Amino acid sequence: MISIVIQTLNNAGFQILKTFDTSNPRYEARYSTQAAPLVCFSKKYMDSPNPKNYFGAVTTCSEADEACTLVEGADFRVSTPYKAVKFSAGKPEQTVVYNACSRQMEVEILYCFFLVKAAGN
Repeated sequence: MISIVIQTLNNAGFQILKTFDTSNPRYEARYSTQAAPLVCFSKKYMDSPNPKNYFGAVTTCSEADEACTLVEGADFRVSTPYKAVKFSAGKPEQTVVYNACSRQMEVEILYCFFLVKAAGN
């Protein structure tokens, strides 16, 4: 599954580099040559290096939405479940579905940022 996510992010213009190949691999994601890379790895929202307060929480699957009804320290929480991705895994249409979902996520996250900025936060 990781490879389809990396492929999808590459299709969206990110450059992804695996930096640690362990049971919990780490990746550097670059969206610009002028910006520092984002360090990405599997973690829970309360784990380091995530902030403890003054952040927004976005859940992207119905299981997380149900399990994390309260995200401690978050200024706001938005639920954007994407079921189509889960059901396309391993099927011929997987790449098309992942790319479409990625574009939908981009629009919805940008809209969330717009709302936060409009609210003055």
